[in-house]
Amino acid sequence: TARNAAGEVQTELVFSVAETPPTSLSYPSVTSELVTGEAVSWEPELQGGGALAWSVRPDLPKGLELMASSGTISGIPFEAVESGLFEVAASNAGGKAVSSLRLQVRLAPPRAPVYRVPAEGLVVEVSEHLELEPEVRRVSGLEQATSSGTLFSVSPELPRGLTIDEATGVISGVSSTSAAMAVYQVTCRNDGGEASSGLSLEVSLRPPSALCFPELVDSRLWAKAQVTLTPKVSGAPTAFTVSPDLPLGLSLDAATGVISGVPALVSESSIWTVEAGNDAGVCSAELVFSVQVAHALRP
Repeated sequence: TARNAAGEVQTELVFSVAETPPTSLSYPSVTSELVTGEAVSWEPELQGGGALAWSVRPDLPKGLELMASSGTISGIPFEAVESGLFEVAASNAGGKAVSSLRLQVRLAPPRAPVYRVPAEGLVVEVSEHLELEPEVRRVSGLEQATSSGTLFSVSPELPRGLTIDEATGVISGVSSTSAAMAVYQVTCRNDGGEASSGLSLEVSLRPPSALCFPELVDSRLWAKAQVTLTPKVSGAPTAFTVSPDLPLGLSLDAATGVISGVPALVSESSIWTVEAGNDAGVCSAELVFSVQVAHALRP
């Protein structure tokens, strides 16, 4: 309205106040090539109006996240992704600004496998079960030996009876022969590269020990009755002997040490010496028993 002494005049003004739109968006610290397992954090630089909403198309590589409040991109990628464009948009009621990021995630080379063994090397016994697992590392909440797709191998070949799982790196088995201390190179490979470490391992053969026959409890066997006496022994014996000869009808299995059969005759209490041996030495146990007729048990 405008007035003077002669009168006044009016006009209507119609207008709105528009929010200043974002005009330019960039991520100065972004790197186009990422590696699985390595953390990143990129803050945006925005010119013009402030952003009320953030979005990205297509979805970022697994492990990365666009913060809805700030536009920061952060996280730890854990899956390989081919090179591609990702459009990040910052918008408000006045408009939006877009930044195109070209990203690629390549598989990290594996770490050298680590087996927790004594500094002087691991010594196991012949016939002892071994299960040796490589150290596990944590990548973005996922536990895995190194990175997905890793294959393990070992050189030279492990002692007979031991194997390495090519998928997990676990060394396991029961060695059937002795082997001198040696260094075995364990290598893990994936599409990102390879890494190796040495494992010192010996398979030792010790003499058998602590031989006994637990089933012989009262020093009596019965004529015409089946007998089976199974030895218990520490170590890895390869042969058993007995002296003097067992009563007629009984025999000793030279490979297993089992005494079995049906005693044919009654005999007085006597002593038999059973020996268990291997290339490292022998041990022995004395068996004292008699062979009686069954009615001797009756009152």
